[in-house]
Amino acid sequence: MKRFQIRLSIFMILGFSVLSALLYSSFFLITNNFLKERTTDNLSLIGESMNTHLSSTFKKDYDAFLVYLDAHMNDVNPIDGLNDHKESVTFNGLTPVTFGKKEGNTLSLFGESLVYQQVFFETNYFQIPVSIYPLSTVFNTEDQTNYVVFTSNDYVMLLDANAYVENIFNSNHASSYQSYIISQDGYVFISSDQQYSTTKFGNHFLLEVERKDFFLNLRSNQSGLIETTYLDEVSFITFNEVNYDSLEPIYFVNVFLYDDVIGSNQALIETLILIFSLSVVLFIGFLLLGYKLVEMKVADIENSRFKFYYDKPMMVKINRYGKILKKNRSFKETIVAHDKLVSVRDFLLVEDNQNPLDIIKRQKVLSTRFDLEKHQLYLRFIPLKTTFGYLLVADNYTKLELKFQSYRSIAHFNSISKLPNINHLKYDLAAYVSQTETHSNKNALLVFSMVNFTSYVKLLGEVVVNKMIINIRNTTLELLKNKNATLYNLYQDHFAIFFKDLASYEDIKPFVEKLSQTLEQTIDVDENNFLLDFRFGVFNLEHDNYVSLNQDEIYDNAMLALNKCKTLLTSKLVTYDITLGQFVNKKEQMERDLIEAIEKEEFVMFLQPQYSTVSDRIVGFEALIRWDNKKYLSTSPEEYISLAESNNLIIDIGRQIMHQTFKMAKALESYDINISMNISPVQMLQAGFTNEFMQIYQSYDLKPNSISIEVTETFLMTSFELIIEKLKILQRFGVSIHLDDFGTGYSSLLYLKELPIDSIKIDRKFIMYALSDKYSKAIINMIISLAKNLDLEVIAEGVEDDKQYQLLKKSGCNTVQGFYIGKAMRFDDAVVLLNEFSLDKLSKKKEVK
Repeated sequence: MKRFQIRLSIFMILGFSVLSALLYSSFFLITNNFLKERTTDNLSLIGESMNTHLSSTFKKDYDAFLVYLDAHMNDVNPIDGLNDHKESVTFNGLTPVTFGKKEGNTLSLFGESLVYQQVFFETNYFQIPVSIYPLSTVFNTEDQTNYVVFTSNDYVMLLDANAYVENIFNSNHASSYQSYIISQDGYVFISSDQQYSTTKFGNHFLLEVERKDFFLNLRSNQSGLIETTYLDEVSFITFNEVNYDSLEPIYFVNVFLYDDVIGSNQALIETLILIFSLSVVLFIGFLLLGYKLVEMKVADIENSRFKFYYDKPMMVKINRYGKILKKNRSFKETIVAHDKLVSVRDFLLVEDNQNPLDIIKRQKVLSTRFDLEKHQLYLRFIPLKTTFGYLLVADNYTKLELKFQSYRSIAHFNSISKLPNINHLKYDLAAYVSQTETHSNKNALLVFSMVNFTSYVKLLGEVVVNKMIINIRNTTLELLKNKNATLYNLYQDHFAIFFKDLASYEDIKPFVEKLSQTLEQTIDVDENNFLLDFRFGVFNLEHDNYVSLNQDEIYDNAMLALNKCKTLLTSKLVTYDITLGQFVNKKEQMERDLIEAIEKEEFVMFLQPQYSTVSDRIVGFEALIRWDNKKYLSTSPEEYISLAESNNLIIDIGRQIMHQTFKMAKALESYDINISMNISPVQMLQAGFTNEFMQIYQSYDLKPNSISIEVTETFLMTSFELIIEKLKILQRFGVSIHLDDFGTGYSSLLYLKELPIDSIKIDRKFIMYALSDKYSKAIINMIISLAKNLDLEVIAEGVEDDKQYQLLKKSGCNTVQGFYIGKAMRFDDAVVLLNEFSLDKLSKKKEVK
């Protein structure tokens, strides 16, 4: 082992040395290339920057030259005017040297007429708008000064070229390199050190091929960079065409010495090499440390290998028929009763009704459960095919399965009653539907719930109500003993019983009667006695009567029966039949018709008159909704309003009601009457209701107290704080509030004094029996007396004859409403009634109607 480690160490050191050398060479090469690329990019950027500066300066100054020239064109002698005022203008900070004018082959300059030499006419360069050259180039003169020459319409302006470009060269640190302005033929107009002016730029290349290559690039591209030998030094040369709208191009050229540029990065290269060297040393150190740690762990690895060898996972070997041939020691030690397992068919499968051998042959995972002395063990066997059978390798997933069962319990069981919930019921129903062989048996789903459960929750609180739920569970389970049935707590107070293998469907009825009698006896919870009321719905699973049934349809049909039962006053149990399904279809059709009715504005408002017993005249109307559709003319408004409230269609219907009612109120303003309207609780509880109401009210420019809102006391009590606040806002806005159906709900005197109401409406039930029932008469007198003491108006509904009218008038009722005064009528009929109604017609019932 020691010799092996020495050899391994030598091999690693040699290998690492070679690798380090390769890495160092690659690093050095890559670093140089990288720096060179970055350098060339920077040099190109410098050239472009200086070129842009020069081009923009040329263009700006040439435009200024044209403006100055134009200003003196109308002078008697423009040249004199230009020269006399030249001190007033500057170009790139310079005052012009002089101005001149071309006349044929001569140029008037410095008071002389200079004759152009032939070279002037051989090239376009000297005639372009902006050029740079000494006068000695084109004239027979000794003047070697370089000028920037601006030309326009035979007029010429001279600027000192060296001073002109000095700012451009200096602004970009031109002292560290050489800058030139040249023609495309290589003629040097000006250079940063003024040493190579008026010479050919190409004369300074070391090799002819490099010179040709440079000028080929120059003429082919507007800008570029080449590496070459220039002035006997390896250099970088950048060139950029000066852009100032000239037909004859000139170029801005920079020459950078290679050593100056690359040498400035030498410190960076050395730093990177030092960092690389330190990294190599640290890597070697960590490598040796890692090697030492690995060496220390070799013994542990060997021990683990031996432990794994002797501590294998549980394995079972079987033949192709499923017979167990062999079990390893792990399996025998874990499964104490392993000798009873002869075949895989003796395994308990997690999922019932499966053939374990079929699963193994398909080489699927076989999930099993073993009941040990203290706990259950869950194993997944992975089948590995062998020559004559299979090797089953076990994976213990007990912890995962127990966690899954915990989550499943939360999802499938009610947390209060610990009974299976609606999810569990749907799961069991799905399993039942899939077992077609049980469909011929008599099976049924019974659902039941408590009446007014939410009232108990509000009155008693959740703690007491939860105890009631447990009491219901215990009572029902006691009655289900010895029956093939499962009890479910679907949610809150809703329970279900799934009966299987009934002798007869008629057995359900006596069971429900007994359960109902037991549950509806007075029960005691925390020293509180309660008398509960329940309703039941049952769906008999007679598969022959249905094309197909799934778990959702079974549940929905049972719930339909229960919901139907809740609408009945006398029946405790409703059994589902096809008519309930038709009722649902009718309801669904009505919902579709409601949507269409909103779009077509089929809802109209009828007006029922309200008559004052004090002033003997009609003082108001109650607006009542009607559905102007032949299909629903005989349908009670309560039916379709209730449906509209259940799906929030009432919001749109209520908006149409407001518009129609306010429109009628505006038309009847001259009659000094008030129209009362009913607002749905659903609509009033909507956020923003008061704002919308007031906006629509204002849009019709109604006077205050033109509109009244009727609300029931039951609705007020269910959402007291929220509703009271909204009613106060509307009341301050000039809307009267009527408390409808007073005496049939809470009728709490404590709340009455706090309500923002203006009138109380006596319910028609009291008026109906007022003449025959002394209690009804006493209640009417009490309500009227109470209202007067609270300075409230009283309106009696349902007045149908003169006797009722006289009784109410004698009792001091302010206003009456009913068939005796008039039925609900269309707006036009209401206007006719207002115009014709008088006191002597009150006794003529038929005319009034």
